[in-house]
Amino acid sequence: VLGALASVLTIWVATGILVYMAIKRCIDQRFTVQPIEMLVVASCGVIFNIVYV
Repeated sequence: VLGALASVLTIWVATGILVYMAIKRCIDQRFTVQPIEMLVVASCGVIFNIVYV
């Protein structure tokens, strides 16, 4: 039960951070692609999926 709670909480925190960053970029009118940030986020997603499955 605690593992499931930690998993859901981690996903919600990550989603909140990504939504905040997206809104901030839209407000600042900064639409350039930043490959380092994309690589970090994608790598974290792959690692979390491997660990949780």
